[in-house]
Amino acid sequence: MRLVLWIVEAEADLEQALDVLTTYLTDSEVAPLNKRFVETANPACTSIGFYSEDRASHCEITCHIQGVNNVEHAAGTKNTQLDKMDAELKEALSEIAKAGVDMDRIRAVIERDRRKLLSSAETSVTDVLTDAIVGGKSFSRRT
Repeated sequence: MRLVLWIVEAEADLEQALDVLTTYLTDSEVAPLNKRFVETANPACTSIGFYSEDRASHCEITCHIQGVNNVEHAAGTKNTQLDKMDAELKEALSEIAKAGVDMDRIRAVIERDRRKLLSSAETSVTDVLTDAIVGGKSFSRRT
């Protein structure tokens, strides 16, 4: 498994935007990073995804890449895909940024997340409210 970590300033709007973006990048077979690394004839890995953790002063966004393939050559040397994944991930993200994102898929991601939140609010009201209040109070810079 390979982990790549980014640290960003803790801002609620930025964290929500990054959550939507990382879901867009990896949530299905047609997601750009899945298409490039997983859903190919010669996959570089078995799965790729993101998760974030809120800290008091920043947010940590981690990309986890699992099942990275290693190739052993006839000469006995190993060319590990794991060694290349950092550079390939940065290259893929750069290409996606240059090409732009599919706004229809972004809208679909936002709508799906909205429906999940509404469903959670109906089934576990106290958890949704507690998470919002405690998270907002604990990590907010506003007093």
